[in-house]
Amino acid sequence: MTDRVTNPKIVKELCERYGFRFKKGLGQNFLIDESVVEDTIVGTGITRNTSVIEIGPGFGSLTQSLLEAAKDVTAIELDSNLIPVLTDLFGSAENFHLINADVLKTDLNQIIQNEDTVVVANLPYYITTPIVSALLEKRYPLKSITVMVQKEVAKRMVATCREKDYGALSCMVDYYTNASILRDVKPHCFTPQPSVDSSIVLMKLLKTPKVNPKDEAVYFKTVKAVFLQRRKTLLNGLSNSGFFSQTKEEITSILEELGYSPTVRGETLSIQDFCRISDQLSQR
Repeated sequence: MTDRVTNPKIVKELCERYGFRFKKGLGQNFLIDESVVEDTIVGTGITRNTSVIEIGPGFGSLTQSLLEAAKDVTAIELDSNLIPVLTDLFGSAENFHLINADVLKTDLNQIIQNEDTVVVANLPYYITTPIVSALLEKRYPLKSITVMVQKEVAKRMVATCREKDYGALSCMVDYYTNASILRDVKPHCFTPQPSVDSSIVLMKLLKTPKVNPKDEAVYFKTVKAVFLQRRKTLLNGLSNSGFFSQTKEEITSILEELGYSPTVRGETLSIQDFCRISDQLSQR
């Protein structure tokens, strides 16, 4: 199609033609700003050799430009009411593939065909963390993941230790990727307008994590325990979590042996620190 789907007039016409109504429960906010689309494609580094997996295409405001820039696009859309719209708009494009499914129940290994595959997603705010977590934890062979998320979540994703937004999500993203914010996006760039600002986060996946814990499950339990209640000290977070078999006295001993004060708080610890602590917890 020649008309840009980012045009509010086109969006309105599509809603009327297909009897479509935005579902607040699915967090549907469609892009209507072409500059955001352009910045996403440029920032992600998409070329004619890139295969794109797009999560939550909506009316295809981003899909349209992805098809023009990339080798091929596989769009995964949960809302079955959007499938006829996307099929009519882009079904004739040879490099377009459409899947009506929940991405959390979809094995992306069945879709990924080469090392130059990226994920691009405009995620509903209520399910941002589960989707990002799943994409990272399953270790799909992706080049990068670019997501549009609530600005406050984006700040947590890229925060480093000693910053106020630093937490468990920061540690997980830092463990698997090099992450950065490409740009912020104001509410007027969407229809309907969300009540908060958004940001585009680019996560470049690493071949191997930045740290190498002896037991990855214990590592992530350590991170989770420390940030479950941010006001708790390191010692209390670990000993009260119920994740570990050691007594409070034994955990105190471990921390002191490693040179950590039991009274420090999680936001002062890097992923390297969490790795050192978890390694001791896993072998005792």
